[in-house]
Amino acid sequence: MSARPLLLLLLAAPAAQATPSVGWVRASGQLDASTPSRYTPLNLFDGLPATVWCSRGADALSETLSFGFAEPVTLTRVEVTTGNAASEETFHAFSRVRKLLLRGPGGVATLVLEDTPGPQSLPLPKPLRGQAFTLEVLDTYPAEDVLAAACLADFLPFSGTAPLAGPVLRKRLGYQPGGTELLGVWYGGPAGAPDRALTFMLDGSWRLAPEGPSGKGKPLRGSWGMKAGELWLNIPGMGKVQAHPRLVVGEAGGKPAATLSLEGAVGELKQTFRDRR
Repeated sequence: MSARPLLLLLLAAPAAQATPSVGWVRASGQLDASTPSRYTPLNLFDGLPATVWCSRGADALSETLSFGFAEPVTLTRVEVTTGNAASEETFHAFSRVRKLLLRGPGGVATLVLEDTPGPQSLPLPKPLRGQAFTLEVLDTYPAEDVLAAACLADFLPFSGTAPLAGPVLRKRLGYQPGGTELLGVWYGGPAGAPDRALTFMLDGSWRLAPEGPSGKGKPLRGSWGMKAGELWLNIPGMGKVQAHPRLVVGEAGGKPAATLSLEGAVGELKQTFRDRR
């Protein structure tokens, strides 16, 4: 075969698509809320055992973690590091997560961890495909102090051999006051039956899409960012606008709930969004 046909074949071959990475992560709560960067759930996806997420208190079974992607992915295994793995002392000073329930749109997987530091590779019994997933703490290894919080250092999802978090995501995972709290899905429309979903991603993008059978319209996408503590959104056809979110936190069923309102010329985004359905 001459060099020219070979070159044509190479040009005709489809370009390899980049592996998607975790787009957002949220937690129902965390230890030491006065210093949110220390135990933020963002730490679960950086691949660094010295950075951890810890529950608000000893009752870790009341906590839920959620994470998602910009597009559907297929999870085949996870790599989990339990406990506060910063040192041997911190590992035993806190409770360690023993059992997790990973829930996706089409199924669940129960993950049982050994009480040892370091990453543990856990194949999923069946692949889980979806765009958003939740993690529930089902059991822990207790610390000597019965009031100690439970910790988890890393939760790295894989699709086949491709990591969807860890070093590939690390530079996006820095805690940003105001911005980090916005990450994830906010629901608009009737309570309990939302028709809109507004998602903020780690890469600085947002997406407004129909939700549920009553949702209508096409997805709308743009970019967002923080500057001097102020939130801005770039809205197609409207340009860059300032928006002032109001996060109203309350207690409902033991878990925090919040609403998000964007003020200014924000078009279709001018409505109140909730962080739960």
